[in-house]
Amino acid sequence: MPFPLYFALDSLLTEPGRYAAGSEPGALGMLRKKLLNFLSSSSSYSAERMLAKLPMVDLYEERALILSKLGQHEQALMLYAHRLGDANMAVDYCERCSPEPPP
Repeated sequence: MPFPLYFALDSLLTEPGRYAAGSEPGALGMLRKKLLNFLSSSSSYSAERMLAKLPMVDLYEERALILSKLGQHEQALMLYAHRLGDANMAVDYCERCSPEPPP
């Protein structure tokens, strides 16, 4: 992730849990949407280094995407279920990450 984007997000963070990530009004929503897209689709960053750069509070969806890339599915699921309190996101995550059952 480009570091200026991180600093811009950090300075724009508002009350957590008020909006879904990427749907916040103004610049924050636009930047988080770009960040989420980058984290989920790009392989041109070190997940370990990115995780170390994220704050321990806020940016939980971003953290869950990185944890998923690192194979730390239980921790990612805990963020969706407990930190974000979103059962639908937790179920969607399980469906995305679960291997297909054999025929």
